[in-house]
Amino acid sequence: MPQFRYVRLDEDVILASLEEVRSGTWLIYPTERSCNEAKQAYQTKRNPLDVTLLSMEEFKRRLIFSSRVRLEDEKRLVCLFQCMTTEDKAAFHIEKYPDLVDWGQHFLELFEELSEEEIDPAELLQRIESNQVFCQEWQWQNYARMLAILNQYRDFVHAKGFTDKLFDNSSSEIHLPADVRRFVFVNQFYYSRLEKSVLDRIETARKEAVIIFQGPQEWLECANLNCSGFNLKEAFPHPALPFSLKISESTDHWQMALAFLRDFQPQPDNTGKTHLIIDAGFLQQPYHTVFASRFFKFAEKPI
Repeated sequence: MPQFRYVRLDEDVILASLEEVRSGTWLIYPTERSCNEAKQAYQTKRNPLDVTLLSMEEFKRRLIFSSRVRLEDEKRLVCLFQCMTTEDKAAFHIEKYPDLVDWGQHFLELFEELSEEEIDPAELLQRIESNQVFCQEWQWQNYARMLAILNQYRDFVHAKGFTDKLFDNSSSEIHLPADVRRFVFVNQFYYSRLEKSVLDRIETARKEAVIIFQGPQEWLECANLNCSGFNLKEAFPHPALPFSLKISESTDHWQMALAFLRDFQPQPDNTGKTHLIIDAGFLQQPYHTVFASRFFKFAEKPI
């Protein structure tokens, strides 16, 4: 069983996580952004220790792998296009490679999610065919063809000596580093089945796992790592909230951005203060270039 640390909502969870720094420790953060913030905070401490800070995705890439070279990015789409038959392409209205890009990304994302939850795609088809999972006939036909394409893709890349995370992202391919004794998981609100398998493997190897959770202890079920929904009254029981909330309505995204910038007044005597933009697709919006990074904090790349 992992050790649990609970951090109040009004505390800085990044600084709290750095208190767990020991030699031979990996600290794992839920996103690349939170990991980068932790790295910046840790650099100011200048502790000459054997410590590694990782995002959850990078952590899994380091632990879960096979002996084959794993395809990444566009190489996956190129191989996917090459392995599809003429009938496959016609079924999904794919004539040339550019037609595949958007469809192919969704194809890979679907089977990545299944592998992350350790669900066998073939077993899911059997459940659909036995009416355990309801779907329309066209959905069943599309999934059956996609499963056939997945098998073709596996045979194609394996024949060339490569692999894909769709095929080796499993608990059987977990390789824990021998020189790491402690794994600290910081404020991960959801753990997939694969991530839980990693925790089980850490326990089996008699290594130390620490889970830092920001919120009341009652919000986290330790046995299955399920987190309950956010409850404002439980989070802030005092009548005076430590923050204020203002909601403005606009007809579209452009009007929203322009209305905000019209009312926004940066404080010249406090240039170190930044405002957080919570929008996973912010960099995909054409108006993002008018938001100066010295005043606003947002994701460094689209999610």
